[in-house]
Amino acid sequence: MAIKYFNGNWHVYLNYSIKTISQDRIANTSTVRVSLAVGNDSGGYDIQFDPTYGAYISVKIAGQSKWLYFGDLFIAGSEKSLGSLDFTIQHDEDGQATRDISIWSGSTEGITYDGWYVGSLSLTTTETFPRIPRMSKVKTVTDNRRLGQEITVTLDKKVDSFTHQFWYKTWGSDWIDLGKGLGTTIKFTPSVEHAKRNINTTTSTLDLCVRTFDGDKQVGRDEYSSGYNIGLPVGAQPKLQTIDLTDKAKATKDIVGKNMFVQTFSEMVCRFVGFEGTYGSTLKGYYAEVVGQKNVVTSDGATFSIFKNYGDFQVQGYVVDSRGLKSNVVTIPIKVIQYFP
Repeated sequence: MAIKYFNGNWHVYLNYSIKTISQDRIANTSTVRVSLAVGNDSGGYDIQFDPTYGAYISVKIAGQSKWLYFGDLFIAGSEKSLGSLDFTIQHDEDGQATRDISIWSGSTEGITYDGWYVGSLSLTTTETFPRIPRMSKVKTVTDNRRLGQEITVTLDKKVDSFTHQFWYKTWGSDWIDLGKGLGTTIKFTPSVEHAKRNINTTTSTLDLCVRTFDGDKQVGRDEYSSGYNIGLPVGAQPKLQTIDLTDKAKATKDIVGKNMFVQTFSEMVCRFVGFEGTYGSTLKGYYAEVVGQKNVVTSDGATFSIFKNYGDFQVQGYVVDSRGLKSNVVTIPIKVIQYFP
C-alpha cells in the first residue's frame, strides 16, 4: 500500500496498492490488480458529500485506462474503499515486465465546503512485475563434432515440467525433427551421408532449434542456435591404389626390368592408378617425388626429370581430392642403373 495526498487543504489522500494476482506462461501475461481507497487524516474536518459530482480516480497501465467513481463520500478520519481495477500486462519476450503506472483524479476540485477543498491528485510510479519463465535455450553442445558421431545437446530449462520439440540441420540439409516430449538432454547422430551435400569443404555448420512446451501449449517463440562447426566423418580422406612407373625412352625401356631405369637416358613416367573419393569427392591434384632427389611431378602421366644420380631410390605419390584432403601415400622402390659412356 502507498499513500498520495491531494493538493487541497482538507488532508485527503489516496491509498493504493498494486498486486500481481496471476500469470499466464503461454500468453506471457500477468493480471495486475490496482486497489484504491480514499481517506482523510483523523482530527481533520469531516467530509460528507452526497453526491460527489462525478469525481473519479483513473489508472493507466501499458496503454490501458480504467477508472473508479467516488460515489457518496462520508469520511471522518477514515477510509472508503473505491474498489479495484484489473489489468492484463503483456511481458517482454524474455518474460520480464517493468511498466509505468499513472494515477490521477478527475472532478475532485468540485468537492468543497466552507473554505475546505479536496483539490486534485496526479502521480506516476514504476512497477517491476515477477518474471514469467520463458523458452528453454541451448546451453551446451558436444565439442569436436563430426558426422556419424553422437552429439549431445543440453538445454537451459526454466521450469522442470517443460518439455521440448527439437530440430537440427547440417551440411545444407533441411530441418530434421527429433520429435516432441524431449527433456533437458538430447542426443542424436547426424548421418555421414550429409557429407555428399558439399564435396568442396571439410567442415560445415550445425544449426539447432528448440520449441518449449508447457503441457501441450507452446511457451514463447522458437529458439534458434546456429553456426556450430561440424566436420567430416572419420576416415574421409580419399584412397589411392598405386602409382605406375614406366620408361618412355626408346633406348632403354626394353632392356631393363620393371621399376628399373638408366641414369641419364631413362624418362620415367608416373601414372596414378585407382583413385577412390569419399562421400562424392572428386580428384583434383597429383603429387609424386623421387625421395631426396628434388625430382617431382604434379600431374597424371607427367615425366620426371632425367636421373642425374644412380642407386636405389623410392618414389612416393599421393592424390588430393576436391576437399583438399590427401590420400594415403603410395611408396614404390626403384633402381637407377649407372650409365658408362
